[in-house]
Amino acid sequence: MQYIVTRQVDHPNATRNEYPIVFNEVWTTADTWAEHCARKQIIEFFESQVLSPDGLVEDVIVTAYTDEGEHYDAPVYTQKCC
Repeated sequence: MQYIVTRQVDHPNATRNEYPIVFNEVWTTADTWAEHCARKQIIEFFESQVLSPDGLVEDVIVTAYTDEGEHYDAPVYTQKCC
């Protein structure tokens, strides 16, 4: 697992959005991320800090991405020669 926190900066080639900070988590597998999200401490954090109107987090977007191509590990068959 890897955590990366980045902040938005002004640049002439980029547009801005309303989210100045991105907290990026890199997980080895989707299953390990799901296990993490099922932990009591994580559930309690989201309930008290993200979902609650009294929490410290005003807004959040949770998305999942991969750097692997679609069907990246699917077998590749070639024609047999001869």
